Amino acid sequence: MSRRYISELKEGELVDEAFLVRSKELRETRSGSLFIKAELADRTGSIHGNMWEASEQMFESFQSNDFVKVRGRVEVYQGRQQLRIEAIRYLDEGAVDPREFVPSSSEDAEELLVRLRDAAREIKEPYLTRLALSFLEDEEFVEKLKRTPAAVSYHHPFLGGLLEHTSNVVKLADFVSREYPCLNRDLMLAGAILHDIGKVEELTIDRSLRYTDRGELVGHVVLGALMVEERASRIDGFPAELLNVIEHVVVSHHGEREFGSPKVPLFPEAIALHLLDNLDAKIFGSTKAIERDTDSSSSWTAWSSMLQRRLYKGLAEEAEGD
Repeated sequence: MSRRYISELKEGELVDEAFLVRSKELRETRSGSLFIKAELADRTGSIHGNMWEASEQMFESFQSNDFVKVRGRVEVYQGRQQLRIEAIRYLDEGAVDPREFVPSSSEDAEELLVRLRDAAREIKEPYLTRLALSFLEDEEFVEKLKRTPAAVSYHHPFLGGLLEHTSNVVKLADFVSREYPCLNRDLMLAGAILHDIGKVEELTIDRSLRYTDRGELVGHVVLGALMVEERASRIDGFPAELLNVIEHVVVSHHGEREFGSPKVPLFPEAIALHLLDNLDAKIFGSTKAIERDTDSSSSWTAWSSMLQRRLYKGLAEEAEGD
């Protein structure tokens, strides 16, 4: 019997499946009884689960990042599916296929890499071309790029998510730079390729997505600028002003200081790349928020803490009806 993935679960359905524990908490109800609150995952997504009338012994029987076998029923609370857990037990890694628990991009990684390398070779500024290709033709870097998520939860949070997101931003930069000839196309393409490279050092994925120690301490924006500067130092005669400009694109791509940007974008290409990066992330985030909301009684999603708003589902529902 094939397994039921989280993306396939329906309200009221009985579940008896293996999951990966992303997080767990032992909490106390108002009456003083204990319950376990856990986030469970497989390669299609995650779901919150509650086990009522729990015990400390049960809580300590498994840990975050363990595999567990869960029996329970799917419920909907505030527009989101969750599991009412009846039983949960630890599973040895040998009892599962770890690939079933690592979400991955549906895009072909090699095709995306070809797209990025082609874009790098379209750059007419020779120093920027060499800089971009110094990353894209580095086998060790490419292997990391193919695995790295674009984020832990915000957008493209899966194996290869960074490569998919970068490819999307490159496509947008290509289009926008053709529609707006006032923009420096070379800088747009190079910036799109390089803006998030620091994430290969910030994020990692094994059983689950997580930040590296260096990612927590330094962050991908600063890491990306350091990586650009180090690669540029290997290219004889790399112009100092050009390095300043491409580094600025990297350090300003989050747009505002409140969103982790050391500098706000200070020229049109940097502004454009910030908006394109944000566009791809927001489209992904809003689309997934609508897909995950299973409350058929409302045309609106539950409150999205990521987007700081509720989203209208009516257009998506009309599209499904067509």
